[in-house]
Amino acid sequence: MSQEALKPSFKLLKNRSELVGAEIGVYEGINAKYYLKELDIKCVFLIDPYTAYENYDLKNLGLRKTLEIAEKIAHATLGSYDHKIRWIKKKSVDAVNFFFDEILDFVYIVGNHSYASVAEDILLYYPKLKEGGLLAANDYDIKSVKRAVDEFAEIRALDLHIKDTGELRGKEKYD
Repeated sequence: MSQEALKPSFKLLKNRSELVGAEIGVYEGINAKYYLKELDIKCVFLIDPYTAYENYDLKNLGLRKTLEIAEKIAHATLGSYDHKIRWIKKKSVDAVNFFFDEILDFVYIVGNHSYASVAEDILLYYPKLKEGGLLAANDYDIKSVKRAVDEFAEIRALDLHIKDTGELRGKEKYD
């Protein structure tokens, strides 16, 4: 896996050291594997309840069994990075209280892609970012994700950085 496997917005973090971050929606751990390999990660909090819940879009995930298998795959995929990982097996709304404000270098939202869930994750986790931190959302080409990111950025008057449309939308915190 080369640096080319690293999502474009994460390349903004390439020259920073001892990064502390959070990923919401880990599934099989593929994204985490790339940034754990390529970045100087001190600790990453991987947040995923691995269970279906109200308003959870399962159309691409299949049955509950799929989530159980995905969790096992994630632990196997990321096993060599266990010393840098803190697993939080909760919904993101329940996990947010684990974090003080302005403690994270990045938050990567890859979880439930419904508008309400993405908007809620952005609203809850944005204060957890350090100044200059990166807030990124996967699948910006999905209307619900795009709407949530765009609305928050407009309300907060934030600069947006689009890298490879449809893959990742990154945002640096300036206020």
